[in-house]
Amino acid sequence: MASGTRVKIKSTDIPQLPALIKLHDLILTKKFKSHELLQMRKGHPTFALKLSALVENCSVNLLEMKSATPETKFAKYFQYTSCLCSTTCPEEFREWVKCVKNNTSDLEKCEFLKNGVERCGQKYSKDLLKLFMYDLYRVKV
Repeated sequence: MASGTRVKIKSTDIPQLPALIKLHDLILTKKFKSHELLQMRKGHPTFALKLSALVENCSVNLLEMKSATPETKFAKYFQYTSCLCSTTCPEEFREWVKCVKNNTSDLEKCEFLKNGVERCGQKYSKDLLKLFMYDLYRVKV
């Protein structure tokens, strides 16, 4: 692909991460308490570091996406999704981006890699939710 060449991408061509988007939104709207996030940092520091990076790096993108006009909605969604993917699943996302750049005329060739990014995002969401659910049922002292 020539430098500066733009690829025409539809919303179905990019990884879909609805569970991760919902969890991020719940964190921003303070549905999870600060002690739950603090407890995660103590018990699962690596996992918490990734979550902290997600909140720090992608929150502005989420807010921009939510307030986007119909004309800019897709671009804002793509920026936000790119931020989520590169924060939670950097290797998988990098491979998908490389495939898209190398297969501009046939993005179906990248479907397997897109699915890999989605699976990775789903796993992170599931694991994150498990940690939060554990905190709900833990005996508070």
